[in-house]
Amino acid sequence: MSFSIRQADTKDIDAVFGIEQLCFEYPWSRVLFETDLSSNPNALYWIAEDENGEALGFIGTHNIAGEINVTNVAVKPDAQNRKIATALVSHMIEYFVDKNIIGITLEVASKNESAIHLYEKSGFKREGLRARYYKNGDDAIIMWFRYENREGCN
Repeated sequence: MSFSIRQADTKDIDAVFGIEQLCFEYPWSRVLFETDLSSNPNALYWIAEDENGEALGFIGTHNIAGEINVTNVAVKPDAQNRKIATALVSHMIEYFVDKNIIGITLEVASKNESAIHLYEKSGFKREGLRARYYKNGDDAIIMWFRYENREGCN
């Protein structure tokens, strides 16, 4: 089964929220996604969908002073292990190549070995730790993808 990636918008709120609920023990609220997708000029999301237009996964970002923070990456459980998350991360990295971005950062649960592997394979490096960052007490590894030769933003 093939899939494509496109920028998400307000018509994708239900799909993004549904995937979030399936994938996370402590999902974001629907209101947060509504705000991001309808009125946050610093938020940008992409959605992966199959040939029938069914949402399979998404990635969300916030641009904070020229640094991109990945807020969420999620793929429906029944669509996992098809390289959808890898494609979403690659698409995001490529999108920001010529956008005067210093780098991309994210937090990932220290026990989430598959996500850590995905990010490392995509060029992210471990640069810090947030102890007991998650509600369940897990630590978060801070990771960065830095675009080379970027001093700052215009």
